[in-house]
Amino acid sequence: MPTTHLNEIVAPRMYTRADAMRILRIGETSLHWLTRTGKLQTVRIGGRVLIPAREIERLCRKGISLSKAEKTAARASKTMGTTGAMP
Repeated sequence: MPTTHLNEIVAPRMYTRADAMRILRIGETSLHWLTRTGKLQTVRIGGRVLIPAREIERLCRKGISLSKAEKTAARASKTMGTTGAMP
């Protein structure tokens, strides 16, 4: 974990997808749909997708859920694969 010159612990400003899933205690599908629907903002740096700490804090404070339609779409895409094409 990053530290300052005074050895104070400083929390990261950005988290990886794996970190966000661990912190929020959600799975990959839920994280995917939260980002895809814009309910969780991400930052892309090169090929990496990072989640700002303020976004995770906002979700923890306010909470969020997927609508019934979003859950149905998530289930459908899971059975068809991520491209939406039939197997």
